[in-house]
Amino acid sequence: MKYENVPATEAEQIQNIIELTRQQLQKRYPDPAKIRRGVHPKDHGCVLASFKVDEDIDQQLRVGLFSKPGAEYPAAIRFSNAATLIGPDSAVKDGKASHGSRGMAIKLVDLDSPKHEGYLPVQDFLMVNHPVFTFANVEDYQVLSQVLLDTFDPTTMTENPLKFIGTQMAKGGDAAERAKRTGELVGRIRAASVAEGAFQEPPAHPAQNSYFSAAPFLFGEGRVMKFRVVPVAEPVTSPPEFVEPDYLRKALKLRLDPSRPGNEPIVFRFGVQVRRIEDIDIDSEIENASTEWTEKKTPFRSIATITILPQDFDSDVAKTRCENIFLTPWHTHPDHRPLGGINRLRQCVYEASMKMRLGK
Repeated sequence: MKYENVPATEAEQIQNIIELTRQQLQKRYPDPAKIRRGVHPKDHGCVLASFKVDEDIDQQLRVGLFSKPGAEYPAAIRFSNAATLIGPDSAVKDGKASHGSRGMAIKLVDLDSPKHEGYLPVQDFLMVNHPVFTFANVEDYQVLSQVLLDTFDPTTMTENPLKFIGTQMAKGGDAAERAKRTGELVGRIRAASVAEGAFQEPPAHPAQNSYFSAAPFLFGEGRVMKFRVVPVAEPVTSPPEFVEPDYLRKALKLRLDPSRPGNEPIVFRFGVQVRRIEDIDIDSEIENASTEWTEKKTPFRSIATITILPQDFDSDVAKTRCENIFLTPWHTHPDHRPLGGINRLRQCVYEASMKMRLGK
């Protein structure tokens, strides 16, 4: 069954992006500096959690990881900024905040799953706090990668990814249309509030937002999913301290402090949008990662619960574990194989970045 349309030039483009990524990391972290992740290098903390499949999960949704009702897995979760460079969590100018994309990545271990060739008994779910990616496909990401390399300024440690928009708009046609969409999405991600167009209100700590897969994944034979997590009854605290450069980590640490009276576990519900492949336009809804599957047309169905108990994640051991953990959508059960160009790109680029970061 056909799930993807792979462009003839994509493999060459991905190899070029890998080389551009290597050059970016060498520029950002010249010897003897420690190389960090190519994206999401700044974490707000890595926490331990549990991931439990619903006891009453619908029979039609008992696929892959979710085949066994009530199955529970230990998990590690990394919260992060998506920005390629480490900096303040939010930019503040003239008293007004501008935000960035945030990430939540979950690694499940000790899975009792079939040992297919090349399959590790590990499941990673990588998400961002908006329902689509800002860059549609591998072609666009190659342009972005070149822009990041060309605009890097070692004196200020800055890059100018927005030059991508002008570069693509000048080409006209489909490239310009995708660039226009990228500009709209970047504006929403950076917006100060929902009233100004943001997808969600900016959180005081990472667990106050929902997070989305953005890209599509297999959901067994003949079906495709996107997934998300939504916080359950997470209290709204005082306004975020935007002027504090590390306010998200600081607030998450306070929220999970086991010695602080009243700190309850953080709970998320894990849900899926599931569609039949014959109902999907592969080019626009699989291969274009900037296309949203609307909830009105395809509602999310909750099928699992994530629980994070109060804990200290700020120890040296925890920080080392957080820096060394390798997360990729290709750590996956075969029934949840990643789909689309952006996911095919992530398989190769994330591994190349990991090898540079961990010296492998």
